[in-house]
Formats: sequence, structure tokens, C-alpha cells
Amino acid sequence: PEQAEEAADGEEGADREEGAAAAAGAAGEPPALADMQKVVPHPLVVHYLDGGYDRVAGYVYRVEEVAELTTPELLVRGLGLTYESSPFSPDDEAVHVIRWPGYKPVLFESTGFAPGDGPPVREFKISSQRHPHGAEMYRIDRSGEVRRVATFDADARSWVRGDG
Repeated sequence: PEQAEEAADGEEGADREEGAAAAAGAAGEPPALADMQKVVPHPLVVHYLDGGYDRVAGYVYRVEEVAELTTPELLVRGLGLTYESSPFSPDDEAVHVIRWPGYKPVLFESTGFAPGDGPPVREFKISSQRHPHGAEMYRIDRSGEVRRVATFDADARSWVRGDG
């Protein structure tokens, strides 16, 4: 029975790998499981942009689940970032977020839901990992305008500033 289970697991694994390979696309990269987003504490923005900081850790969210949190106030309240000594405020003029495709499911362990107001948003906690090539930092202002600030170049291990 143990060998039969192992064989079945092996077949299912092969099916998953074939499906992933078929969906990989022309670039040969595995398909993203979901686009993820991290709200960046204000003091760290300069470390990313000027210091080439390339890691992310802590609580992250699926972009599709935070798509309606379109202003700093909605993000801060919706994700429960109003805790004592939080670097965020619902009155912030802007917040920065980093978005990237999540390729490695083992890195994303659901810890439940963000303690914010409004509809539940699943949160995931990850230990420190490097951002993949092409991760993007955005500035979201009070009016809801979203502007790309920089894109991560993993080869140069730096953030390239600018829109587009």
C-alpha cells in the first residue's frame, strides 16, 4: 500500500509538472501562482531605492484580494495597519507597495486574515526572501493614483527608477 501511494503521488506530481510546463509560456518561466503585494514602511522606501535592498519579509497579500484598497486610507484600515507604533496612518499622503509574481508556494503560508476593516483579506507570512527580477514598486496616493516608481533588476541587484 505504501508503494502504491508513492506511485500515485509520483504520477500526480508528474501531471502537475507537465501542466506547469505547458503553462510556462515563451519565456520558459513557471506560471505565477498569484501576484503578491507588500506594503512598505515609509522609512524602508529609501533603502530599497537608494540602497538596493532586495528582500521582503513579513505579511504579504494577494494583489487580487487588495485590488479595491485603492488609497492609503483604504489600505491602512483594510489591512489593519493601525496598530500602536505602526509606521502607517490612514491620513498618509501616499504609501508604497511592492508587487511581484509568487512562484514558490512553500514560501507563502496563510496565517489567516488581516485584522482590518471591511471584507476579509487573506494574509501570508513569509520569511526573508529576495525579490524576483521584475518586481515593481508603486506609489499609491490619497486620490487613488497609482504610479510605478521602480522595477527590480535582479542581475544588477538594484531598483531602476521610473515609470514604464
